[in-house]
Amino acid sequence: KNPIKVFVSRAPALIPGVVETVSKSDHPLILVPESFTLAAEQALVQNTPRGGLIGTSVFSPTSLVREIRERAGFLDRKVITGDGRHMILSLLLLKNKESLLFYRENTAQVSMAEKLASQIDDLADGGFTAESLLAASCGMKDSTVFKCRDIALIWNEYQKILDAGYVDQSTAWSIAMGRLKESGLMQDMDLVIYGFDCINMELTDLIASAYPLARSITIGLVSETGCEDDH
Repeated sequence: KNPIKVFVSRAPALIPGVVETVSKSDHPLILVPESFTLAAEQALVQNTPRGGLIGTSVFSPTSLVREIRERAGFLDRKVITGDGRHMILSLLLLKNKESLLFYRENTAQVSMAEKLASQIDDLADGGFTAESLLAASCGMKDSTVFKCRDIALIWNEYQKILDAGYVDQSTAWSIAMGRLKESGLMQDMDLVIYGFDCINMELTDLIASAYPLARSITIGLVSETGCEDDH
């Protein structure tokens, strides 16, 4: 099994490494950030002698989930986008404003829903549920208890919406990773993860799921300072 190769550089300097990987592969599959798909395709066309896209699949996280879903199928639920999730959380904050103890004065802030979504994701990654968060906050200072109570309240309300037949992008990603093998998408492919600035939990899940299936995995991370050596 080939080792996982990771290189770090400024964005323009990543292109030669990606082009080299694609040029040596008969079945490359590239994953790039949501807003980077077109730029990655253009870079391949401009820098790869054979035209860049012949035999190459370029996905964003959203389109990768969609492809796995079409190939392998999974629960027939509608996916709530990131923007849709923020909108729902904003509405829930306003709806429950009078019941909030910590965030009552922040419900109208544009960034509050995004902040709350991030907190819920971090807590879920840490193994918490709304109920266990409340239990863990017992005995802490009042401000912490009030904050945890508010998060749990909105979290429960949001979960009720999901239970009505929806999944958010985080859950859809987890389901897709569980169906990656069945989809056949990654079998004997050369996976190139390109343009992200860190290996987050979602990418970690992808790498772990793809490693037994893919022929090779190459990760090109973007850094403002760059790094001369591969790792």
